[in-house]
Amino acid sequence: MSENLSAGVGSYVEKYDSRNTEQVPEWLLELQESSMSTFKTKGFPVGLARNEEWKYTNLANLANMSPVITNKTTETIADISQLDLAKSYVTESRFPRVLFVNGIYQPKFSVSSLSNQAVTVRTFKEIYESGNTDILEEHLGRYVNASSNEFVSLNTAFLENGVLIEIEDNVAETAPIHIAHFYTKSTELQTTFPRILILAPNTGSATIFETHEGTADSIYFANAVTEIYVGKQSNIQHYSVQTHSAAAFHISNTGVYLAADSMFRSVNVDLGGSLVRHNLDVLTAEPGASCILNGLYIVDGSQHCDNQVIIDHAAPHTTSRELYKGVLDEESRSVFHGSIIVREGAVKVNADQADKNLLLSDKAEADTKPAFWVYCDDVICRHGAACGQIDPAAMFYLQARGIDASEAKQILTKAFLAEITDSVTEPDIRHYMEGLVSDRLSALKANT
Repeated sequence: MSENLSAGVGSYVEKYDSRNTEQVPEWLLELQESSMSTFKTKGFPVGLARNEEWKYTNLANLANMSPVITNKTTETIADISQLDLAKSYVTESRFPRVLFVNGIYQPKFSVSSLSNQAVTVRTFKEIYESGNTDILEEHLGRYVNASSNEFVSLNTAFLENGVLIEIEDNVAETAPIHIAHFYTKSTELQTTFPRILILAPNTGSATIFETHEGTADSIYFANAVTEIYVGKQSNIQHYSVQTHSAAAFHISNTGVYLAADSMFRSVNVDLGGSLVRHNLDVLTAEPGASCILNGLYIVDGSQHCDNQVIIDHAAPHTTSRELYKGVLDEESRSVFHGSIIVREGAVKVNADQADKNLLLSDKAEADTKPAFWVYCDDVICRHGAACGQIDPAAMFYLQARGIDASEAKQILTKAFLAEITDSVTEPDIRHYMEGLVSDRLSALKANT
């Protein structure tokens, strides 16, 4: 290879050059070429003297691993029992609306449509085959920026069979739309590029539930991109849970566009993975738009979890609420960088941001950096960050009433995180999340 490429890039370029492009439309091929060119230029953000976006997250291990990438767009597994469903939201009687296994769509075990629901779920492959790709050409890549983000570029370069979810106008809330990603046993760096596009043009409501889970000890890299357009007076709730294997890498980018008087709510839960990074960018593009962004993470051992959240208030009379909470044990590390931007002329913005971390070990580290960029007067903006240990007085109170130290610690830790799980309005999803959180806290080693 004659090109002088940075660490880790060459393996992806080789896989890119050998991929099957027979069913890829010409306009998408052009987008992919541009995206791969960007990735070649930017590469993995490692070995840089100064890169604020990746200051606390080292990707050297990921960059030095050779990826295994499949060209297949559909391949049906023989039986859903092949998957480890012990703690999954999916059961043999409750299939997801869309199921991917190792990045490959599984039509046999997906429920693409339900009666009396004003929601259409189509794969990109189905849209390519229809011959009418106008909707993808109009929206794909508009709400995330492949030209400035190396992992959006990489995802776009390998984009094959994503999912388009369309919510019809003037409909009330429907049953949750579940998108499930499973990763099976692998000893090599199985690499996938999930892509989801969600469109709610006007006065539509929907709940989207994404799950990412993997077989224990499997090595894989999920590079996921989700784009969401929330139209005028629409209401979208987006919940995401990852219970990856302890050896997994997960990097996701979510871009959200909010039109006039729209509402976007999200809850992101991180319980697994070796190295996890989320970029969430929300643009309140028109007056009256609002968002509520919540998240929680539980890490132990040498786990690393990084959340980067940007809320761009581009229009007046917009609001945002943001709260992330983390529990850290042993030698784990978390990173939170929240930026709220208030553009010139965006009067009457009301924004609130906080990140709070509970440290169960003296060796755990939480790096938190809330920031505001305000270019307008007549706004209300608040931010805060806190890191600390369990209150000894609260521990003494519970132990004085006959509760042992381990149980007392779990009670207080659950109470600390309850504000996040309680914000989930869909009962089944909330109960599922609460069960996962409870099990994850029980698995933490006691530090008494």
